[in-house]
Amino acid sequence: MSPKRPLTVLVVEDNPVNREVVCCFLSDLGHAARVAANGLEALSALAEGPCDIVLMDLEMPLMDGFEATRRIRLGEAGEAGRRVPIVAVTAHSLPEFRRRCLETGMDAFTAKPVRLEALMETIRDLCPDVFGRPVLDVRKGLDNLNGKGELYERICATFLDDIPPRRRALLQGRDAGDNAALEHQAHSLKGSAGLVGALGLQEAARALEACARDGGELDRCLDGLLHSLDSLERELRSRRSGPAVSAPKPGCAGTRSG
Repeated sequence: MSPKRPLTVLVVEDNPVNREVVCCFLSDLGHAARVAANGLEALSALAEGPCDIVLMDLEMPLMDGFEATRRIRLGEAGEAGRRVPIVAVTAHSLPEFRRRCLETGMDAFTAKPVRLEALMETIRDLCPDVFGRPVLDVRKGLDNLNGKGELYERICATFLDDIPPRRRALLQGRDAGDNAALEHQAHSLKGSAGLVGALGLQEAARALEACARDGGELDRCLDGLLHSLDSLERELRSRRSGPAVSAPKPGCAGTRSG
């Protein structure tokens, strides 16, 4: 799926080889790259002009990725960059480490060494409007539930609460080499994602289920699912703080007019 416009991506990475590889991948995808070698340079770069996405290395001299992210979220790089999507670029995969990234204010993760397909999926998930497909197709979800808006909201809330244990189970399955557990988790997520209208996550879950069952690029499929899961988590959190879906009739018995 091609983007409607090229994106500007800030690559924050102190290793010049890694930086060059990521910039080359971004060029292949049709996007423009700006670079920074540490967190301080990242703050200056964002203050000079906004970006669509920041790819943030975590371990850098002068200022690491955690501190840079914290300052960006505080507005120290300018108000325009305060809510820019920030992707942690890291070789760490433990749930505790991912939790620290989220608590700091990062939005997603991509593994080192960065792979082209994983980078493409991350960008697509973080900027769905640019690619013409929303993270959450509410209309599709409501259609699946016969227009029952209150039921849809309850299911979305339950799904949101279920994401952290799902993520832990997926990572534990990978670390244990338990393909059966990964297949089970992917199959369950596939059904839930389809129900609420998270079509990107549904596709990623279907791909992981097939990889775990039949063999294939398991790490790539799992990375793709985790990216989609992170994107849906952000979307559901924003919905929780926003207005509820309205249905034509109040209550669980309300149905959409056709």
